[in-house]
Amino acid sequence: MKIAIIGSGIAGLTASHLLQKTGHEVHLFESQTKIGMSAHTIDIASPHNGLSVCGDVPSRMFNGALWPSVLELYQSLGLKITTIDATQSYRRGDEISALQFQMPFQWTNGILKTAGSSLLALAHSVGVGEAASVGSLSRDFGKQRPISEQRAKFLSEINRLRDQGLRDLRTLGPDMPFQEYLDRNRFSSEFCDTFLFPALSSTVCTCSHEAISNYPAVILLEAMQHITGAQPLCRVEQGARLVSERLTENVNVKLATPVRDVEQGRDSVTLTATGKRFAYDHVIIATQANQAASVCLRLPDFEASILKGFQYEDVDVVVHTDDRFMPLRKNQWSVFNFSASSQNHESMCTVWMNQFHTNWQDEAMTQPIFQTIRPIHDVESGKMIRKAKLQRPLVDCRSWNLWQQLRKIHRQPNRRIWFCGSYAMPGIPLLESAVESAKEISNAISNVQEQP
Repeated sequence: MKIAIIGSGIAGLTASHLLQKTGHEVHLFESQTKIGMSAHTIDIASPHNGLSVCGDVPSRMFNGALWPSVLELYQSLGLKITTIDATQSYRRGDEISALQFQMPFQWTNGILKTAGSSLLALAHSVGVGEAASVGSLSRDFGKQRPISEQRAKFLSEINRLRDQGLRDLRTLGPDMPFQEYLDRNRFSSEFCDTFLFPALSSTVCTCSHEAISNYPAVILLEAMQHITGAQPLCRVEQGARLVSERLTENVNVKLATPVRDVEQGRDSVTLTATGKRFAYDHVIIATQANQAASVCLRLPDFEASILKGFQYEDVDVVVHTDDRFMPLRKNQWSVFNFSASSQNHESMCTVWMNQFHTNWQDEAMTQPIFQTIRPIHDVESGKMIRKAKLQRPLVDCRSWNLWQQLRKIHRQPNRRIWFCGSYAMPGIPLLESAVESAKEISNAISNVQEQP
């Protein structure tokens, strides 16, 4: 079959790769001049030897045990995987000392996976897709530095949140917001504002504290069940550019080619781009949900309303050399440095890119380079390297119905237009959910082909 895919983020790239492998002719349309997944990857010249180092924006990382589909995809592409030091520091406002953690369960990556048996049961109850099984739990938080009173309190509260959450998942429905759950169970504001919300909002869910408050508690509580285990945080050694190159091998890629309209007919789909009309057997819209309706101008009102129901939030990411974003004491600098505002309920995470990309040290990049997600203050003049504005899907209690309705759309007879992306799967929208969405749509198209 002849298939068009619109959008070259990880979802569109994965769908292109999978369908091409099964013998279909695939055309990938991208409105920008670069592949979406690696569009913000940056080259930074070393001030010492003039050579450049390469870094992904945003930082691309994963946990193989918690993101099995991503790991399977990367391994199938023959990509070299390397581990990341996932040390973390936490501070609030202008605090001189930062609270540091070196945990074998890796707080940042342990909450990346949201799907589990409890989520699966809830998903079935509202008619959405399958989820993975819950891993085994452990109470071992690993060897710590001498435990301060604050450290001990935070560890006690995260342990209580995990254990109580596991019990409550048996009966909790999708309608309770996360903040309501925390308030009802009297988790301290210090724990939430300094530790829990920064870790969730500025790296994993990549959204505001308000958006975290509105998340269905069941999704984030299920995530808490995966923070144990010694699986390391990983990345592709050569970054997103190589991932993009491998996923587009043997795919007809059309960059700088915005699609203006998609219309389904009885036996084909007509796509309009560069003033010309092209016919395809199927078209996959792998853009953000809030862009899909503008591509498909003739969608039924019901379908357009479902896509517009998925809400997004702007996310700023800055690459810079301003060490004011780091702990005041340099011996407390970690790979991931969380900082919560003392004046409003927001936080940011600054990645020390030299330690995240260990190969930079081999290439003589000794100047500290930082990448800050959701900065809460400006970068000092002259120290900005790059600024990117991204968008992230928001998840709240209405999302369950949207996921359910989207699947109903895809089950329509003679379906030829499909919607694919991280937003389209239950849980936190991440690379794993984007790959899972691409697999689901690719299988659905293959099943259509096999029907008599």
